[in-house]
Amino acid sequence: MNCCRHFLTGATYNIPVCVWLQENHPYIPPLVYVKPTNNMGISVSKHVDANGKVYHPYLTEWTYVSIDWG
Repeated sequence: MNCCRHFLTGATYNIPVCVWLQENHPYIPPLVYVKPTNNMGISVSKHVDANGKVYHPYLTEWTYVSIDWG
């Protein structure tokens, strides 16, 4: 199964991540971490720190929107 396909190059990446839904979710964003296997490393970038924590505008700008399903 493909986890992620790069939209420009079409390259496929299998990057394990851990998503934590906190007690106050959906009022606060989930915590997302890259969880590399033993033979993988973390590539630090503007969106991922050395511990694997993901920082992304979608998470930092998270807002809860109530939906009336009735």
